[in-house]
Amino acid sequence: MFDALDADQLARVHADFDVPENLGAPAVLVTGSFEQPVASWCDEIFRTTGIEVLRPVNRSAGLLMLAVDGEVYAIGYDQGFRLVPDRLKDHRFGLSFASRRVDPAKIRDLVSHTPGGGRTDITLIPSGASVWSLGIVEHAQIVRRLGGHLDNIPLTISRDNPGKISSAEGGAGLRMRLGVEGADLIADIRAIARVLREEKPSPELEFVEHVVPVDNPGLVTRLEAILDDLLGQEPDGRISVAVPADHWDDYMGARAFRARINSDAAGRSTDDFDLEYVLCRARIQRAGSRVAALREGTVTLYRHDRADRADEIWTSSALRWIEAEVFLDSRRFFLMDGHWYEIDQEYLKAIRSHAERLITDTPSVDLPPWVLGEKERTYNASVPDQRPGYVCFDRDNVQTALHRGNGVEICAC
Repeated sequence: MFDALDADQLARVHADFDVPENLGAPAVLVTGSFEQPVASWCDEIFRTTGIEVLRPVNRSAGLLMLAVDGEVYAIGYDQGFRLVPDRLKDHRFGLSFASRRVDPAKIRDLVSHTPGGGRTDITLIPSGASVWSLGIVEHAQIVRRLGGHLDNIPLTISRDNPGKISSAEGGAGLRMRLGVEGADLIADIRAIARVLREEKPSPELEFVEHVVPVDNPGLVTRLEAILDDLLGQEPDGRISVAVPADHWDDYMGARAFRARINSDAAGRSTDDFDLEYVLCRARIQRAGSRVAALREGTVTLYRHDRADRADEIWTSSALRWIEAEVFLDSRRFFLMDGHWYEIDQEYLKAIRSHAERLITDTPSVDLPPWVLGEKERTYNASVPDQRPGYVCFDRDNVQTALHRGNGVEICAC
């Protein structure tokens, strides 16, 4: 556990260490604080008003690491999650739990990513909604975070009052209420581990896990060789920018970015991440070393455009800021958050089988031919005249609880 921590980061937060002995499990407690002697807005106040203001910023950080049944778990308090190096996180841990225990009819938030364009869609529904009402395109979008009302799970905090457990949010990490007493906390960790070990995702949420990490070292080497060659070429859109999944809030709060790729000098940009600079730095690296240069390179976010050390929010590997799509024969792979993933082959077979059942030589619905050049509205209106019993619903919207404004168009005919 000590070896897993970043020594420079610990020095920055003036970390204190303790070894709890009342948990009945090996554990390490790290506490500290992210301190800024003078808040970044003080200089702006002085320039605006002429009044000198010196106010500090101090954010606490606590990290409890404990080993339960051979696995190490980390629990962050306030800013403590920043003390866990990104390379050690299981970026599907929380999502895997959510796909098994969140009620598919009461989804409260969902973040999905469309590979190839760097597009991330964030949906928030405080009252909850069915997953099918969210418009997820299963074969084209990758779910990165899922939250909602919990389906029944025996956690210690709900022993006396089941209403205390209401929701969970899963991505790389897992946000939910857990027991505070040492024995209760360990019991809850074991309950979560049992769900991941013994249960399958809910049928309605199976698609969440159709993206599987690539664990084969030989395959990873092949993929990175292809990416290395791609990084050596002029940009053509096949490599795009993608914000690391567990740091959207940091990204939204950043006002300056600094990238350092195998150089003492750093490229600085304001307002947004400079993908062009990063790709340029990668392109001039020696062939075979480009991916490694990005993995070892860094991107730092700052809360103020002056980008002083005191304004630093977070630093990560530059490789986490790009995404790429690579094909090997008929297989499709994605680089996301510095890791390789593949659309599960069994999932693709199921999708193809389903499509083959739907698309047949003899259509199940008898519709008249479409005359080339005929407008959609004209065609739809003519169908009931040619096929008795058909009703035209084109532009005849239906009001529902989810579509109270203009309603929703159910179908054309």
